[in-house]
Formats: sequence, structure tokens, C-alpha cells
Amino acid sequence: MDDRCLATNNRFISFSSLSPSPSTSEDNSIAACDEVLNKVSSLSPATDEFILTLYPPRRVECVKKEAHNVEIAVTNVVQCLVSNNFYKNDSNYISVLEKTLEHNITLINSFIDSVKQ
Repeated sequence: MDDRCLATNNRFISFSSLSPSPSTSEDNSIAACDEVLNKVSSLSPATDEFILTLYPPRRVECVKKEAHNVEIAVTNVVQCLVSNNFYKNDSNYISVLEKTLEHNITLINSFIDSVKQ
């Protein structure tokens, strides 16, 4: 496995140090890491598109659509981590990620509601 890294929560995690499950073969482990990398690679474009909608002229429907796309991208990463048993011994970390996502989406929705007025 190579030394690609995933930056999460202000820390770097080397894919070579992650193992989806002790019983998983190396090929499956590599495939799981590749799946995570694929999901993570969608975050930057989704975030870029969302940020662009915040510049004037703001169109509320575009902001909502792109915010939803960011939510989907982040949710896909978290679900991929869970389904491939990453952090299986640290369910608290997954819970923190899910709560952070929920909190940030609430803030974005509040912002969108304030722009409508």
C-alpha cells in the first residue's frame, strides 16, 4: 500500500496505517482505501461550487443546491468509512463526524434562510 494521506479534523491519516478490518485481505484493503480516496476527491469540487454561489449576485436556489451537494459528498465519505469498517474501534469519531456535518448543514440552512429575507 502507498503512503497517500487523508487530511481529517486537522490531522493526517496515512492510508498505509488504516485497515478496514483485520480479516480483510490486502487486495480488499487497497480497494477500500481507493474507495475512500474516490469519495474524498469529490469534496473539493463540491466545496468550490458551493463557495462560488456565495459571491454576488447570490441566487438562493443555487446556494441551496450546492450546499446539498456538499452535504451529499461529506455524507458519502462518512458512509464509506463506516461501511469499510474504518474506525470500527472508534465509533465516537464517526459520531463526531456525523454531528459536525449535521451542525454545519443547520448553519448553512440558517444562512440560506437569512439570505431569502
